Amino acid sequence: MEEQFPMDLAYGKMGVCIYLYSLSRWEGKEEYRQVAEKLLDEVLANISKTKEISVEKGLAGIVIGLCHLVREKFVGGDINEILDEVDSHIFKTLAFMSAETSYLSKSTIIHLLYYLQLRYTEQDSADNKYLFQELIIKMIEMFQQNLKADFFDEPFSFSALDWLPPQLLYVASKIYALNIYSNRITKILEDIIRKVLSTVPALQANRLYLLFALAGIRPYLPDHEKALVSHIHLLKERIDVAHIMNVECKNQDVYVKDGLSFVYMLLYLIQKEYPEYGIDFNPQAIYDRIRNSEAWNSLNNREYYHYLRKGLFDGFPGAYLVLLHIKKHFL
Repeated sequence: MEEQFPMDLAYGKMGVCIYLYSLSRWEGKEEYRQVAEKLLDEVLANISKTKEISVEKGLAGIVIGLCHLVREKFVGGDINEILDEVDSHIFKTLAFMSAETSYLSKSTIIHLLYYLQLRYTEQDSADNKYLFQELIIKMIEMFQQNLKADFFDEPFSFSALDWLPPQLLYVASKIYALNIYSNRITKILEDIIRKVLSTVPALQANRLYLLFALAGIRPYLPDHEKALVSHIHLLKERIDVAHIMNVECKNQDVYVKDGLSFVYMLLYLIQKEYPEYGIDFNPQAIYDRIRNSEAWNSLNNREYYHYLRKGLFDGFPGAYLVLLHIKKHFL
């Protein structure tokens, strides 16, 4: 059963734990909190057995999930004390890696950089900050080595994971905000940003994804200000939310990983964080589309479907939290 229902954030118990804690707060049901606490105990009891370090399926993702629970005050405690052993394992794994021996993909490195910058912000000692800073620098250097042309290739279908340039730009903006290794990041991004700005993604959902990332990185690349603003406006003009909903997102594409839930998150975050680039959309239409989809009907009519789609990232927990978010903020 452990193998079938892992501990990770994206597809396992850590993600379901976040879902249940959120549900308990938003719907005011104590029974959800009780189950969430039981799941959290299981995750903490088994965390030392997890050797995979990635965000998607390993320790770094569990750490991000635990940080979210503490930050949102679902649970209490000293997060650095709780995560000391886990951080140490990830640190040792990364510290002894070299670009020549690394098995890490570019996507895994980008996600680990997100984990590292997040943990850097939560350190309360200069020594610990220094350790995380050095790892961030090392991962940046590992990322830029042997960067191949296919890094920029747009996938045929929309996915939060499969297209890497927006993810890189988003994480780079987070690291820029920490004022770590900024000059080196700028040099690495010089060539990348030119390639990104030279094309318009075929999928309109990917145009939305890229717009969000470019809006975030814009303040940190003043030498490219004019080109960035121009491309952001170009992308905005070529995004039709109705087309994304009715053509690009099929009737099963409602999840956070690769569907309408992620589209909604991008639209909401752009409107909230970069209102000058906000795109008009109808939250009720997105809500109705998810609730009336074949995927949602399968949850009601096929019991086994709950197990197949139990992950926060690729299943109904993430999509349901999106529905609750729409209901809370717009309906």
